Amino acid sequence: MHHHSPNTLAYQSTCDAISKYPERCTAIATRLVDGQLDLFAPYGLDDILSFECHPTPHFLADDERMAIYRQRLAKKDWRKKWPQITYFFE
Repeated sequence: MHHHSPNTLAYQSTCDAISKYPERCTAIATRLVDGQLDLFAPYGLDDILSFECHPTPHFLADDERMAIYRQRLAKKDWRKKWPQITYFFE
């Protein structure tokens, strides 16, 4: 997947890959460990709970990746499904 993100080295682990998703609100995963749910949310849950969409630091660090972030938001058009969502491009 790192080939889809410009100027990105191969991911070192699943957690490394998730931390480099385009949006902080999509950078979340769960797995079952010894019958218990293990949550990985490197940017926390606040964005999800407040319907905010921010780029991850990985995408903020590169103009080409930020262009992909903007294109992705336009293509997904999440506002149709969740009109209360706020997009950020900081």
